[in-house]
Amino acid sequence: MNRLILDGLLELKSEFTDFFRDKRKAKRVWRLRERNPILFKNFVWAEYFHIMKEEGVEKAYRWSSFLFSGWKDKKFRSYSKKIWREELKSKEPTAVSPYKEMLGLVHFLVEKDWAVYIVTASPESIIQEVSSKFSIPKENVIGMKLAIKDEISTPQLIEPYTYGEGKVKALYERIGDYPDLAFGDSENDFPLLKSAKRFGVLIDKGNAGLADKCRSIGCLIQPVFRPL
Repeated sequence: MNRLILDGLLELKSEFTDFFRDKRKAKRVWRLRERNPILFKNFVWAEYFHIMKEEGVEKAYRWSSFLFSGWKDKKFRSYSKKIWREELKSKEPTAVSPYKEMLGLVHFLVEKDWAVYIVTASPESIIQEVSSKFSIPKENVIGMKLAIKDEISTPQLIEPYTYGEGKVKALYERIGDYPDLAFGDSENDFPLLKSAKRFGVLIDKGNAGLADKCRSIGCLIQPVFRPL
């Protein structure tokens, strides 16, 4: 998402100003996005965090879906693959990196003939472009999807949106069952952890309230791993 913004939302077809409170400023920063990408990035993130503060995380996530619109599927996957390659090679502390312990667990489960799924609030196609590196086939990725018109993605979300309870609904629609095991690290994952038939596992990143809530329903608590 951050890279899309810094690159100036290359394929956005919708009217950018429609998604912001300050339409006059939105129009100005849109014109300046190539000359001043940091100004553009800060403006977009400020709106995102305002929505999060005033209306909650899910509302902010739903709002942000327009940032991924305007693409043809093949071109978007190619762009995503390029970004993933850069991230996985990067040594920067902010780079996206998997936990080696989770990779080991996924490999073990796959060897024992478990079906392993990724259920994510991120766009499904983005995560599909990297899932094979974690021994998870593309068809086992369940994520956010946008409606398509004339082969171009629109800002309209296809329900169920894979946030909170939507994760549980989307997984059930795909496999016709609830998971035996579920892993998550945020409030967004709590309904999925709760839905697990055997047990959920919270990867505890320091949210004491979430950890207590997970303990109350019998979740196991795993301290956060070090990135690979």
